[in-house]
This record gives sequence, structure tokens and C-alpha cells, in this order.
Amino acid sequence: MSGLTMGVYEAVLGPVEFAKLAAPVREVFGATARWTGRGLFDEVGAANPLVRLALTPMVADRALPGGYGRDVPFEVSSTLVSGPDERLRQRTVRTFSVEGTARSSVSVTVAERAGADGAWVATDYLGEHELVSTAVEVTVEHGALKLTSSAARFRLGGRSVPMAGPLGAQAVTTHRWDEARKQHHIDVEVRHPLLGDVLAYRGYFDVELSPAG
Repeated sequence: MSGLTMGVYEAVLGPVEFAKLAAPVREVFGATARWTGRGLFDEVGAANPLVRLALTPMVADRALPGGYGRDVPFEVSSTLVSGPDERLRQRTVRTFSVEGTARSSVSVTVAERAGADGAWVATDYLGEHELVSTAVEVTVEHGALKLTSSAARFRLGGRSVPMAGPLGAQAVTTHRWDEARKQHHIDVEVRHPLLGDVLAYRGYFDVELSPAG
């Protein structure tokens, strides 16, 4: 792990924008080998049972945790790894205890250079078999890390199918530091063009860092 010099979002944002994040958020998303978190989420999952049914394939592959609940205990483990290429990868496992049942999701965020200018771009791969992939726009908003998904694709057999129009949905994730509570807060909203808000994950948690080196 000693070869890690920057985190996934640090690479995409660049040093000037990354410095605008609140210090505790920078600590989490810099060149930190591993971090874990525990807390309580106000809301987790899809309130509409028909939406939960439609998401069954994604839940089966652990792209989403499934179920729905409030005041849900939450754990997260995120590990930054380097590979043989120049790409940076961050694997995150989130576990929610929904009505006494542990439900988890897995994602890998990859940062790589693309385009003629070699700028860093980020892509999320969701699920054990990377069932869903989305391009991720990374920005800073009032000291918080904001991630906006776009150009989602669904792996169907050996094909990667665009999830556009009525099949598409956009996820917006905001990770901020609450100075008054001295805790991290995350808010994830998934909006469908026809159905509106279909998924939500939001709550507070504490973080323990394992720095690289």
C-alpha cells in the first residue's frame, strides 16, 4: 500500500478543488489505505414495495442492499487499492441492519486518465459482478463531496446496456462533515425521470482511519 499517493476523488478533483473539502472529508478521501465507519441511518432503501421488487436483480448482486427501514444501524469499510496500471480503485462495502437482517452492497470506484488532455475521470461499478456502471461527476459544494451519476449501464449477459430514458435514474451523493455533531453525514438520493425519488440513504456515522504507509 506504500505506493498510494492520492485517493480516487483527490485525483479527479485536483489539488485546488480537493483542498476546498472540509478537513475530515479530505482525510477520508485522500491517500488513506482503509477507513471504516459506524453509525445510524435515518432512512435506508426504497419505500415503495413495487420499486423494491423491480430492484431485485441489483439486490441479488449486492449492487443495492435491498429492504427499507428507518433508524438503521450502518457499517462501512472502504479500501483504496493500486493495480498494475495507473488506475486508482476504491472498494467499499456497506452493511445495513434492516429489521434485524444484515443487507450489504458492494461498489468499486475507479479513477483513470481519459481524453486527449489525460484528465482523471471516475466510474462507479456496483455489485459483486459489476452489474451496473455509472460515470461520476465529482464536485465540491460548501466543503462537502458531491457525486452525481450519469450514463448508467446495466450488464445483461455479455452485453452492457445503456439505462437511458424511462430505464434511467440519477443518483446524487453528498458526503459532508457536521461540525456541531463531530460526525460524518451522507445523503444519497436516487431520482427516476418518471417515478421521482425512488431510493434514499441518509444518516450520521463515525470514522476510523488506517493511513497508507
